[in-house]
Amino acid sequence: MASADYSPLRLAGLGLSAMLIPLGSTMIAVALPAIGAQHARAPAELTTWLVTSYLLVSVIGQGPGGKLGDHWGYRNTILLGQCVFGLGCLLPVLHDAFAAVVASRVLMAFGGALMVPTVMAVFKITVPAQLRHRVFGYFGAMMTLAAATGPMLGGVLVHQFGWKSIFLMNLPPLVLSMLLSRSFFAQAAFEKTTKEFTYDWAGSLLMALGLASLVLAMQGRTWLMAPALVFLVLFLWWERRTPQPLIELKLFANRFFAAGCAMVGLQNLAMYALLFQMPFLLKLLYEWGPERAGPFMTAFMLSMMIASALGGRVAEKVGVRATCVAGSMTSVSGLLWLSTLVPGEQSWHVIVGLVLGGAGLGLANGPSQSAAMGTVDNRQSGIASGILSTCRYLGGVVGVSVLGLLLSTSDAVPTLANYHTALRIFAGALLVAGVAALRLPGRGTRE
Repeated sequence: MASADYSPLRLAGLGLSAMLIPLGSTMIAVALPAIGAQHARAPAELTTWLVTSYLLVSVIGQGPGGKLGDHWGYRNTILLGQCVFGLGCLLPVLHDAFAAVVASRVLMAFGGALMVPTVMAVFKITVPAQLRHRVFGYFGAMMTLAAATGPMLGGVLVHQFGWKSIFLMNLPPLVLSMLLSRSFFAQAAFEKTTKEFTYDWAGSLLMALGLASLVLAMQGRTWLMAPALVFLVLFLWWERRTPQPLIELKLFANRFFAAGCAMVGLQNLAMYALLFQMPFLLKLLYEWGPERAGPFMTAFMLSMMIASALGGRVAEKVGVRATCVAGSMTSVSGLLWLSTLVPGEQSWHVIVGLVLGGAGLGLANGPSQSAAMGTVDNRQSGIASGILSTCRYLGGVVGVSVLGLLLSTSDAVPTLANYHTALRIFAGALLVAGVAALRLPGRGTRE
């Protein structure tokens, strides 16, 4: 079934829809001042309602989105996600109120939560096993490219056409994606896999309360940490007992799947933390503004994107385990290198550290996801990809939150030592990812 349904162009069309989600997560940053000026909102309020809400819905929605794809059908779920996302893009144009902008962000995040895990499930089902590492690597490169170009593209659009243009610009690629993938879903393989389905509403509520409380606690509302742990423990207790769980915990008994999830979460934890702290670190080291720091961050993202595209081919030659261990150790070396920078260092030292960090992350990106999905039964592809996507988004949110805690200081500006400590801690997270990679399949292992 896989090779017969395989179509690179149509898969690229589906990937185009998924790309809009990381694009939306980073592009909004440059529009916040303009939105705040029009609606008379403070920066903290804007961040909470337009950034944190998007991230929270993205994290919470991945599991339900993947499970819905398994039971309602991948074609139906992706189409619903595309329509919800498109409605979110139109809402700020149709209704000129701050509440409409907030609702828009929530709808876009929810639409993305339906699309991303379901697209990954379709990749798993349709791509031949011998090409899966490569395709997941290309998918990772596309997602990285979208996240990297978001601020730059958003800046141009806001300057030329106003802040509403960052919402409208999503519509042409969304329509193109729908056209490219339309005939892809004529196959019976994309219909629902089970006839009877009872949605786990209790599990969804407990997970939403637990993850939302956890993220908010890590962003400074520490009093929410205890309720977060209570909700998450209750969620795990419930998922072990309900007949149709939202998160199939039995999947973690598969060591390849568990190791892949751990790697994805830890890699995104380090990546997002590095992205957010480097502009401030470069300003502290060299007194560089955004216009000087931008090209250096581009080097990081380009190295990650290129390595993501090549990682699958490398894994085909030397195996997933060796590729992911090598990628993790390369990233560790890059972050440790950056943690030694002092004022007056030559700028090429910064590039070396960023390129090593980005290349290592990219190299392990596709193979770790492909290995995690490779041993999952096709009937559980959606729920498995939903868990994997939850780990990815949760890793990013936790990384940024941990960075904030590490850099919080009684002084107005964190010191260089604070940044060095943060880099070493995130290098430690990547070292743990490297240890997890030892549990992935080696060369010649049947997945």
